[in-house]
Amino acid sequence: MKIAFALTAHTPEDERVVFQQAAALNSAGINTSIIYSETRATFEAIDFLTLELNKLKPDIIICDTPVAIWAALRHRRLSKKHHNHQQRPRIVYDITEWYPSKKNLRRLSPLKKLFKFLILTAVSLYSSLFVSAFIFGEYYKAKPFHFLFFWKKYIYLPYYANVSELISYPIKNLQKECTLFYAGSLTEEKGFYNVLKVANECAKQIPNTKFTLQIISSDSFPHTSCSTSHNPQQLTLLITPKLTFKEFITEIGKADIFFDLRKIDFENNRCLPIKLFYYIATARPVIYSKLKAIRKEVPDIQNFGTLINPKDTKAAVEIIENYINNYELYQIRCKNARKAAEQKYNWIFYEKSFVDFISAM
Repeated sequence: MKIAFALTAHTPEDERVVFQQAAALNSAGINTSIIYSETRATFEAIDFLTLELNKLKPDIIICDTPVAIWAALRHRRLSKKHHNHQQRPRIVYDITEWYPSKKNLRRLSPLKKLFKFLILTAVSLYSSLFVSAFIFGEYYKAKPFHFLFFWKKYIYLPYYANVSELISYPIKNLQKECTLFYAGSLTEEKGFYNVLKVANECAKQIPNTKFTLQIISSDSFPHTSCSTSHNPQQLTLLITPKLTFKEFITEIGKADIFFDLRKIDFENNRCLPIKLFYYIATARPVIYSKLKAIRKEVPDIQNFGTLINPKDTKAAVEIIENYINNYELYQIRCKNARKAAEQKYNWIFYEKSFVDFISAM
């Protein structure tokens, strides 16, 4: 059996594809390849993926977008001459992103945005008619496909980390030093400015603790009114360019508290942040926006984290101050985080079922 991942939205370094799905298939002795189209031009991407699929001749093609599905369908039509109906490649749609998402609709007038949204939604649903099965990563993104394609096979494959790969450093007392952590785009929509405000307020209101805000992002640091000049000796910004996955999971083990205070809009509210599961695997508490998706899929979040209004800087500072002043509470939250990651939110529990699902296609 040959498996090919056809990607347009995810890179060949994507942790879910490379270090989980493809790694699991390879470990099971299944010939697995990853094809990635770098171009944003739809028809160029289809041409490239089709060409590569024609070379590989896979039995199963796992696609991450409708564009990749079109390439797989085109390859299947071309291969029809060489395969009978039962042997033609099967197509699996791995739904981890909204399609269309906000990034597909940027810089458009409201009317054009609505038109493009309707067209791309129709394209996504029409493409789904031709797939053999779905891989769902989370509840809200799966809902419309469950409803419209209820007869198709599917597997629920959460975004959990392989906990054994994550380093759990000793839990330290935060009274002298505290490292806050943020990874992602340095934009208002992703909540970076909210995190920066919290770090500044911590430096102001908790002067006996030296704070470091560790930032991992490929973005350039933006000009912002959230200056740290008021108290630079108490707050250090440590900015690291985007890291490889292996470097990332090593680096996050050095942090004390993790942040994600993204804007609560329709899409964000129904998206489950993948990094959440990597953060708790390092045995550290998290402070996240009060997202509907987290409340739905991580119902025990209060045992190792806190959900807040992302604009409520005061609430975030109070949580951090409580961790600093109450070492016992901080220890409990850290231990609860690691325990939840090991016993519940762990990729290892889903690895075999994924391989079995693909093997049975």
